[in-house]
Amino acid sequence: MAQLHPDVISSGDLSKLAEIIEPLSENERFNCLTEPTELNPRNCLQSAAESDSPNTLLYLLKSLSLSDKKKCEVLGLNSVEETPLSIAASRGSIAVVKALMEYVDAADSFSLLSQASGDYLASPLSYALGHPEVICFLLNCVTEQERATLLRQPAASGLTTLTAAITETELESVKAMLDTLTQEHLLSALSAPTVTGDTALMVALQVRSDGITNYILSKVRSLSAEDRMQYLLLANEPGGTALMMASNSVDTLKDLLCLVDGPQRLMLIKQRNSVGGSVLHIAADEGNAAATQLLLSEAGDSSQQRLALLSMQNNVGGTPLMIATQFGHIAYIYSLFAELSYEEMLSTLTQQNAVGGNSLMIAAEQGRTEVMVALSEKVRKSEKLGVFSYRNRQGGTPLMIASEQQNLSMIKWIMDFMSNDDERIALTNAKNNLEGTAYSIAMSLGNQQICEYLRPHVSMKYIDELTEGVEAINMEDGSTAETSGQKCVLL
Repeated sequence: MAQLHPDVISSGDLSKLAEIIEPLSENERFNCLTEPTELNPRNCLQSAAESDSPNTLLYLLKSLSLSDKKKCEVLGLNSVEETPLSIAASRGSIAVVKALMEYVDAADSFSLLSQASGDYLASPLSYALGHPEVICFLLNCVTEQERATLLRQPAASGLTTLTAAITETELESVKAMLDTLTQEHLLSALSAPTVTGDTALMVALQVRSDGITNYILSKVRSLSAEDRMQYLLLANEPGGTALMMASNSVDTLKDLLCLVDGPQRLMLIKQRNSVGGSVLHIAADEGNAAATQLLLSEAGDSSQQRLALLSMQNNVGGTPLMIATQFGHIAYIYSLFAELSYEEMLSTLTQQNAVGGNSLMIAAEQGRTEVMVALSEKVRKSEKLGVFSYRNRQGGTPLMIASEQQNLSMIKWIMDFMSNDDERIALTNAKNNLEGTAYSIAMSLGNQQICEYLRPHVSMKYIDELTEGVEAINMEDGSTAETSGQKCVLL
């Protein structure tokens, strides 16, 4: 079989090409131009597209004398490599791109632009990223409905054409794509999901491109009120929404919330992901007090609405405050409590999760004395004992948990925090479901320091019982009567 050397193609010397091609039969010519050779994994048409010479490429194509029906098919051959159009698009060779689009029948333009090729099975538009003038030209070769379809087209990477441009932070390419659409097809293009269900706005938020995010938001603003709400309610496969992904930026949260009316904003804030978390849970995880303050402001003056937001529990009963406690976000806690009334603060502080644990118990379990200080600072003197007497499902209190953790400094802080000795005695002698106390837990662990510290507050009757041998009751599974129960941290 006759072969064209890549150098002959790249030279653009049509007379040399003619010397080789014209003597060939129709079948020989077809095989010569469309099949890869030992010299080049690309065929001659692909090599010609790479040479940036529209005249060379058109000469080779016309020498095949193809019918209109066959032209598009031939340009898609050897798709292991990029198609000629994808090659020209990736190089930003507008002249070659125009030559190819003019070569095929207008009715076949969409088919040509839909051809997936290369390692990522991407369309020519995806290869054109970084060349907005090429993107604009290609999209104007098809109808608007076809444009929207092309922007929704997925590649092997799992990204659509539009989200691929966003991932590459190619703002001008994104503009070239979306500016060709009218309102009728804009929502369809913006909503097309990636393999993980992310919309265009979600991807922009994840790559943290302010320019692209703001541009997409400007497009979303142009939608009807109903379509804006519909778009913001969309969730990816893990249940994440655009609002959740914007939790790290107060300004972006404001922009998103301003897209819808007041009652709808609360609906978005209350939306949950697959683990039951809301945007408030995510803001707490990040320790973002400003974002939390903004989100709570949507409740207005309604204490009931604020508590409803702060009381939202994930799948294991965790609230935003519990999550902030677990991750030690002290500034978040101080900022949150500064915004709440005393009653709201107390209700939030003492709310219990799926195993009965509250934020104080989580702080005890995590060994975070400084967090416990922040949580307790505003508790009134008359309610200190009551707050620290809350029990988890196994009857454990924060003091018992601190004893389990053998955290003497936390135990000292809790005891000092009590208003008087009567409260210290009551707390020390409180029993869990298996009759264990903070003192007996320390004794079963052999922690003499904690035992010595707590002993002055333990009733003599209880010490006598322990001394006589009524110690930890060994259960069949090896647990002891002195445990305070399940872990409180299940977030």
